[in-house]
Amino acid sequence: MGGVSEVAGLVSFAFGARQGIAVAVVLGSQFAAISAVAAYVLFRERLARLQLAGVVVIVAGVTILSAIRG
Repeated sequence: MGGVSEVAGLVSFAFGARQGIAVAVVLGSQFAAISAVAAYVLFRERLARLQLAGVVVIVAGVTILSAIRG
């Protein structure tokens, strides 16, 4: 399952990079937050305060950059 997910991610990144590299890079930078949230939702793993803070910072940063850009 991990290999399939990784290949799907790389293919999605390559497709997104053809459409606009800036958008693909910003979305790609969120992989850690997405992984942490997916682990919480799918496997009921606990997130430490530092992990939660990281997710919040990543989401806030992407939101701010999106607001500035568009």
